[in-house]
Order: sequence, then C-alpha cells, then structure tokens
Amino acid sequence: MSAVLNSPYLQKERLTRREAAADIDAFFVKIDKAHPLPRAGLTPERWDGLRHAAHEEAGLRLDEFERLTVRDLAYLLYKAGAGLGDANTRPLWRPRRKWKDPELKYPPFTVDYRLGRFVIDAAADGELAGAELAAIDGVPFETFIAPLLERVSASDGRYRRAAFCAEQGFWWDISGLLEGKPAVRLRFSTPDGKVRVKETPLVSAWEFRRLAGAQEEARPKLLVSRGVAWVDLPGADFNRAWRRACDAVFAQLRRQRVGALVLDLRRNAGTDPRAASYLLAYLAAGAGSPAREQDEIFKGRVKLLIGPGTANAAALLAARLRALGAAELLGEESGGPRDAYRPPETFTLPHSGLEIGVSSRATEPAALAVPDIVLTPALLRPHKGNVRAFLLERLAREKERGAQTAK
Repeated sequence: MSAVLNSPYLQKERLTRREAAADIDAFFVKIDKAHPLPRAGLTPERWDGLRHAAHEEAGLRLDEFERLTVRDLAYLLYKAGAGLGDANTRPLWRPRRKWKDPELKYPPFTVDYRLGRFVIDAAADGELAGAELAAIDGVPFETFIAPLLERVSASDGRYRRAAFCAEQGFWWDISGLLEGKPAVRLRFSTPDGKVRVKETPLVSAWEFRRLAGAQEEARPKLLVSRGVAWVDLPGADFNRAWRRACDAVFAQLRRQRVGALVLDLRRNAGTDPRAASYLLAYLAAGAGSPAREQDEIFKGRVKLLIGPGTANAAALLAARLRALGAAELLGEESGGPRDAYRPPETFTLPHSGLEIGVSSRATEPAALAVPDIVLTPALLRPHKGNVRAFLLERLAREKERGAQTAK
C-alpha cells in the first residue's frame, strides 16, 4: 500500500510555503523520535543546523507564487538525512522517468569508483571508456558532484562515492546540474597515462539508460574468454528468474569445462542474503543452501573482485569464501553496509506524501571484506589499468605453476 501511496503519479507536484515548512518540521520531529542515539556524532547544535539549513534552502527554491516543488523538497531532505551518516535515513522518493523526453539530458558516460578514482565505465565515445575522469568544464569532478555526494546517505566516504555511482542516473536527474548544457568539456587521463581534454555532447535519457544498463541489470552476466569465466553481478534479488539465470551460468561452466571463474562484486551492495547462500552452495562444498551434488560444485579457481561498493550480503559472501579457502579476493576493502541501522521504519510526510526511511535501531558494525591482493595503480600499470588483463596474466601463471607441480 505504501508503494502505491508513494507513487509520484498520486503525489502533489507543488506545495505552499506553509505546507513545505510543515513537512520539513515533520521530517525532523519523526527522526528525533525514531532514530537511535548518538546520531553519528552529531551534536544537538549541528542537528538544529541541518533543520535550519533545510528551511533556508526551501525558501530559496520557492517559485514566484511562493510554492515549492515536491522534487525540490525531496532534494533538500536527502541532504538532511545524509547528515546523519547512517546509510539509511533518506527519502524513498524517485521521479518519474520520462525516457522519451527530448529535453531530458544526461552525461555521455557512466562512472565507477575504483582505487580512489572515478573511472569512466561506459561511454558514448569509445575513447573515454576506461579513462579516469578528472574534471567537467574545468571543475574537478569530485567538486562538480559535491552537491550530490552530500546528499548520499552513507556510513563512510568511500561508500558514499560508490553509492553515488550505483544510482548516478537518479542523482543527475534530481539535481539538474546539467540543465541547459548542450555539451560538457571533459578532462581525463587515458589508461596509458595521457591527459586529454574533449568536448562531448550530452545524451538523451534513452541513450544514458542504454549505457547504464549493465549496472542496473541484477541478473548474473557471463562472458567466457581464454578459458576464464567472467561473471558480473551488480545485485541479486532472490526470485525464480535470478535462480534460473544463476543455474544456467554454472551449467554452462560445467559444459565448457571452464577452469577459472572471476566473480565481480564491486557494484554489489544489495544482494539478498538468500541469494548469497545460493551462490555459496555452488562455490564451496558443504556450504550454502540448497546443498549441491559434488558434480554441480565449481571446482576451478575462483577470484572475487570487491571494492567500496561491495556491501551487505555480498561482502559477507566474499568473507565467507575467503575463510573457507574457496576464493582469492582482489580489489579494495569492501564498503560499509548500506543499511547501517536495522530495521528501518518508514513514515509519510503529511502534505507532499513523500515516504521517508529512518534508522530505528543500531546494530553491530558489519565486518568488512579485506582483499588478499590490493589492486593499486602501480600493480595495474603494466596492464594500463586493465583489471581483466592483470587477472588473465595471473591466472595463466598459476596454471603454469600448477602444471609444473603436477609433473
């Protein structure tokens, strides 16, 4: 029912000044009652400062008729919720996506946060793919997106950046940072270290959706290259379609007699614990659920790629496989949990109808997954920053050593 009530189709589009002020006050009053203490080190003075800043920003965003859009209200409340630093207290509102609207423009790329850098993950211009993004229109990229980062509810800075990347389409949309721009001037470093500047036009919402499709799709994607299986798993909802896709992946590995598997969990922060257990059963004998026959369990070498965007059940899966000696972890230390406090409560603001999630009880800090091998820029430099090339060489050396040992 709450999902229906929270639908943007049923919500008001604009609020009077008085209605907006009442909703802001209701937001802070409810959080005061529900949120556990202490609030991420916030003093009462700083918390009151967030409340004052929300009212002040609302006043600046009023139109000529003294009204505030629900979109703008959600945008400023994201900042207030993120001030708690708990990775959970935030509006649950999402705008309607008008994919065919020619006026809706997005950047011609998607980014991922790796090794402390923002790397272009996919791009309309092939020259940009894999490059480190340094600046947009002469402004350092992290400075350019600072108004967005301060609205991302996260428990630490590394996870905040990774969480932005996971939902970058939403943040570009709600912020309007690119409104009125036909193009952007990018400064970037190519994988071979060359610094370049290039102006590139913005793309339509549909084109951006195509670029971001790999990140939004939760089912496992399989690519077999040079005897190595690469499975990208940005998320996992434990449903029949996902289980069938997972079963099909491991059936194909058996048919092709693949000797090594690389499972990419670097963008996985939302895996259902049951899905993690389902994967575990395929990767380690006697572990996970449901139990697998011996001939179903993958017996080759397993490498897991992890990073600051790896959280919740995905981080626990990585740590469990490492403890069992069933996988080697590469990348960066995993991020903080998306839901640092559980279970969350939800409430609805009286005038806008915005649904808000609020942390209600603190839990023990989640253990982080620590890689066996940290993929530093220096380590990847001989491969021009290409993680796949590094892993192929490492797997080839391991295979060669194994063959020599068997003689």
